[in-house]
Amino acid sequence: MAAGLGSILSSFFGIQLLTLAVHLARPAATLPFGGAAALSFLVFVTVAGLLAWRKAPHK
Repeated sequence: MAAGLGSILSSFFGIQLLTLAVHLARPAATLPFGGAAALSFLVFVTVAGLLAWRKAPHK
């Protein structure tokens, strides 16, 4: 569980750093880039959660 949470948090913080870099380089592109990054993060986390749930033993 800790490894999964760590990987999700590290990708979240990586996306935040990229969003900051985009904001500093091209402020007008911040919103489209941030929206796409947030959407891709949510899709990734959803797929990872569903795969983990599927592999977990159910009682």
